[in-house]
Amino acid sequence: MKLINMKLIVCCILLYFHESKAQVTRTNIVEHFTNTSCSICASRNPNIHNAINNNPGTLHISFHPSVPYTSDFFNKQNKVENDERTIFYDVFYGTPVVVLNGVDINDNQLPNLLSQSTETNFTINMIQTKVTSDSFDVRTTITKIAEDNQTDAL
Repeated sequence: MKLINMKLIVCCILLYFHESKAQVTRTNIVEHFTNTSCSICASRNPNIHNAINNNPGTLHISFHPSVPYTSDFFNKQNKVENDERTIFYDVFYGTPVVVLNGVDINDNQLPNLLSQSTETNFTINMIQTKVTSDSFDVRTTITKIAEDNQTDAL
C-alpha cells in the first residue's frame, strides 16, 4: 500500500512540474472596407455582420475609404487612416472589401473561413496605454505556445 501511495505522490509531483502546451482558440480579425453611401455595401454588409456575429471572438474593424465615395461621413472623420489602411492592402478600388487575418477574400467565403480557422499555436497579448489625449502606446507580445516547427501564425 505504501508503494502505491509513493507512486501516486511521484506522479502528482511530475504532473505538477510538467508544463503542458496546447493550441489556443484563434482570434480572427476581419477588416471590413465599406461606405455609408454604397448601395452594394448596404446589400452585402448584413451577410458580413451575420458571419462575424456567428463566430464569437472575431474582431471586426470597419474602414471607410474615400474611393469611390469621397463624401462618406465616416471617411471625413478619419480620412488619412482609412485611406492608408486601404492602400496597405492594395484594395483601394472600391467597396465592399473584406480582409480576413491579413488576406483579401471574397465576402461570400467569410462564413466558411471563420468557422475553419479555430486554433493556433500562438498567443497575442496587447497592452494599450493612453499617452496624451490623442496618442496611445501599444505594446504587442506574440508568444509561441507549442513545441513544433511552425513559424507562421496564419
